[in-house]
Amino acid sequence: MDLSKLPKLSDSPPPPSPPEPEREAPTANQPTALPHRHEDLGISVGAEVWIGAVFGLIFIMLGINFAKYSLAVLTGREYHTNVTWTEGERAGTEVKYPELMGDVIWNESSLFLFGVALVLEAIVMGIAGTGVRIKRPLVALAVLIAAAATLLNLIAAGKMFSDGIMPLMSLLAVAFGGYMTIYLWKLYQQLRPFSPAAAPTR
Repeated sequence: MDLSKLPKLSDSPPPPSPPEPEREAPTANQPTALPHRHEDLGISVGAEVWIGAVFGLIFIMLGINFAKYSLAVLTGREYHTNVTWTEGERAGTEVKYPELMGDVIWNESSLFLFGVALVLEAIVMGIAGTGVRIKRPLVALAVLIAAAATLLNLIAAGKMFSDGIMPLMSLLAVAFGGYMTIYLWKLYQQLRPFSPAAAPTR
């Protein structure tokens, strides 16, 4: 068979693919999507939430007597320390909670509040990337509690230092509480609602 008599195949290139449609840029009336995902907020959940909650409960248990005392005062009941004076004019009578030696009320109140701040931070981290509507007010509350816990532990540390007591736990709470307050404040700013007026125009 003579192949030269067959029609020659065309060497022309294939036709170009159709151009892709252009995407319209967002306008002032068409705000860009701002998904609140954990990746966007820089939040790591899971292990950090679990660890924060566990340590928060530990600190709460360390200061649980302050919570019991506060509840008794608010409800008009008497709180018993089961500690009695051994000498002086008040020997044999019960020592009141604020009078316990070793700055107990300062130590336990500061640790309890720091534990509450840790648990609240764990809750915030768990819901920050979700669609929960109350997450921004909850973050604001977490910021206030964390700042108050840090300040209270700082005051408690100074009080115990002046009485010759090493406030190791309160110093740790001040260090971590300061970091926690800054972190939660930045998270609060990132959760600021989107304003269409701030969208770029053409």
